[in-house]
Amino acid sequence: MLVEDGIGTGRKAGVDSANRLQVSARQNTRGYYKCKEGDFYTIIAVDAGPVAAEYTLYFKNDHSSKPFIISAIQSYATDADVVWKLHEVTGTSAGTAIVLVNTNLASGKIAEATCRGGAAGVTGLTSTKVIAQWYNGAVNSTVRQDINDRIHVGPGHAIAIEYDAGTGGAALLMLTGYYDED
Repeated sequence: MLVEDGIGTGRKAGVDSANRLQVSARQNTRGYYKCKEGDFYTIIAVDAGPVAAEYTLYFKNDHSSKPFIISAIQSYATDADVVWKLHEVTGTSAGTAIVLVNTNLASGKIAEATCRGGAAGVTGLTSTKVIAQWYNGAVNSTVRQDINDRIHVGPGHAIAIEYDAGTGGAALLMLTGYYDED
């Protein structure tokens, strides 16, 4: 019996001396495939002078049915020992609007979300729970939180990242993620 490669090239599948099928695979993150589909986004908020207990980045999923999956969060701070907290929040957000950037530059898809943050922070929010907390450590340090697709922001739900403690030096937050099918 002949086994072909299944994609129409006419090549035959191989076996080793013990008649085991020779296979190879490539492993990519779900985000890689969502980017290829044109549905992976980056959100960046910059605050030149945050104050303690200020929400620096706000994201609300406005999609009617798809959850937004957070892949990673990256934080940068010019001052030492900054404490960040990721909250689930409710309320009516107020602050500077941030446009989510589709990382597939050939895609015309636009995120269905409300995003705010930056220099004046975000107001009008109430925390319902703290989801995560991390420290930036040394002066001028960048920390990446590999969430690995484990935080799902359902339709109508919102999150915010709080600059919980620090001395007010410039800070930057970057969040990456995508819409999932269910």
